[in-house]
Amino acid sequence: MNPAVQTLLDEIAQAKRRAAERRRQREQAAGGGPRSAPHVAAEEPQPPAADECCGGGCTPCVFDTYRAELAAYRQATQQQQQQPTTGQLSALTPAPLRLLASQPLGGRARLLVLDATARTFAPGLGEHVHMRTPACRPAEARAFTPVLVADAQGVVRPHVMVRVYGDGGVGARLARLRAGDRVLVRGPLASAVDMTGALGPPVCVLVAAGSGIAAVFHVLQFAAANPAYRARRLVLVQCACDRQSLWLREQIEEMRGTLPGLQYHAHVSADEGRLDRRALAGMLGRQADGASAVVCGPEGFNRDVAGWLRELGLAPGGIQVL
Repeated sequence: MNPAVQTLLDEIAQAKRRAAERRRQREQAAGGGPRSAPHVAAEEPQPPAADECCGGGCTPCVFDTYRAELAAYRQATQQQQQQPTTGQLSALTPAPLRLLASQPLGGRARLLVLDATARTFAPGLGEHVHMRTPACRPAEARAFTPVLVADAQGVVRPHVMVRVYGDGGVGARLARLRAGDRVLVRGPLASAVDMTGALGPPVCVLVAAGSGIAAVFHVLQFAAANPAYRARRLVLVQCACDRQSLWLREQIEEMRGTLPGLQYHAHVSADEGRLDRRALAGMLGRQADGASAVVCGPEGFNRDVAGWLRELGLAPGGIQVL
């Protein structure tokens, strides 16, 4: 099977399992158990085997139950396939979302603010979305990690940092959009990386470059929201090509009130050159011993940083590369 198709099927299966779990939690919160309406299966219901019916005129018969569940499944699928317009996301069908703002971030990126709120758009730790312009083909969609922070009006909305490359790809097309334009968003989609496991050791090293700061910021938000992790020592190294590209720096500084063990280092290549092993070692000091790490950035950056961290004493199994 085509690897891209298999990846899509895996993402859909994960989304369905997550939706089923959320539905179960809603049912418990509403009344402690399922409602009397037909159950909506995550997969299309299969007809019962002939020997499953006893022929005794049961009410309901197993075939009655099957027909009711099949009808509910088809109705739910039809509703899900309709393009939503309220900011509600689907892991199966791209949703058109309006841009409220498109702002420059330094010379190589733009910040897109989507017309959605935390109520309808809330990716969890380690989750991302696929995003493209309406003119792009579905296969051209790229993965992005939205960050829920307050916009200029104080409303918490999803913000997406789009790095602009010179290849004319979907990133460049997204960067050309302006307020009022629409983007197609599908998700949230789960990652195979165990992000919570990185917070297990007493020290967690977070190294991000460019838009990779979004996934790392999710780790900070998760730690701040969970008292069990607030006392962890978190060493964050944010790399950017210029100071204007240090997205989320103000929000990170504000988190120090909730995360007293947070150490923040900004490395700007325009001022200090590219990050290297020596600079990274100076930021970490002796804290690298026994620490875990999350690294998120371009492929070459991830490879170099993961190698330096291993040389500095981190166990390979404790380094999560996104």
